[in-house]
Amino acid sequence: VSQTSIDGLKMNNPPAILLVSPASAGIARGLLAQITPAEASKVTWEIAHIRLTRKVHGQQLVRMTWEHKRWIDLTRDELYAILVLRQRVFVVEHRRPCLDADGADSLAWHLWRGEGEVHAYLRWFAPGVRCAEASMGRIVTATAVRGTGLGRALLAEGLARIASQHGAVPVRITAQQYLERFYSEYGFVRTSDTFIVDGIDHIEMVQRYS
Repeated sequence: VSQTSIDGLKMNNPPAILLVSPASAGIARGLLAQITPAEASKVTWEIAHIRLTRKVHGQQLVRMTWEHKRWIDLTRDELYAILVLRQRVFVVEHRRPCLDADGADSLAWHLWRGEGEVHAYLRWFAPGVRCAEASMGRIVTATAVRGTGLGRALLAEGLARIASQHGAVPVRITAQQYLERFYSEYGFVRTSDTFIVDGIDHIEMVQRYS
């Protein structure tokens, strides 16, 4: 991604894809803030080294598109598929009885990939909704797609969606502590001591932009 790519968008000659490495995701997000939401909607972000040729249940992941909807626009089947993945990972896989349906979903935007069965998902909140910054949470991938790069693509896409609507604003996450290094590759910095959520070590992290 470069200033040339952004200038191309402004000239109505947009690239189909902006290839973004984890190290340059923050720079790309800052450049994206220079264009309007309408221009940003023409862009698809992916991670340069992503490997999405793996088949899951007979479907090529690379052919799947991102879905991005507010709560009010979710269909019954879409919401059910999202909750299945979240509970399968956060409750069953983690072996932690917890209340996944925390009452905040109606305030969020929902981003996912998959057809019928959801393979990757996160929700995000506008600045001022849950905290001063924009925030992301429930970041999750199905076991069948781990190691394909889809998790990295999910995070990059979530950051891009926030930037397209709100510009280069800070983004807060509550991360499992063992993933600190992963999130730091995207510009997130630890801002808290370790604390326990549902028996698992967590930390607060923020990605800041001037």
